[in-house]
Amino acid sequence: MMEEETPMPTSANDPVHAPAHYAGDGKIECKAAMGSMMAGYDLAAVCSNVAYWCGCAFKYLWRWPLKNNREDLRKARECIDIALSLVGE
Repeated sequence: MMEEETPMPTSANDPVHAPAHYAGDGKIECKAAMGSMMAGYDLAAVCSNVAYWCGCAFKYLWRWPLKNNREDLRKARECIDIALSLVGE
């Protein structure tokens, strides 16, 4: 039986566990919002490949003004285009 890992402590300046561009308003972080969104995809039986690309788009849309600006918006669009191609337009 595997031992459960102890969560790493995070700080406001932790680029691995709590990057500032995913912090949101300090109440809801990207990880929590995405987890909620993806749980809904499970309930709707969305194909895992489509869910993956939608999750990637969400991540880019969340962080775009704080990290890579327009580049992240273009990445989000590409992810959405891939998701659309998988479900059929």
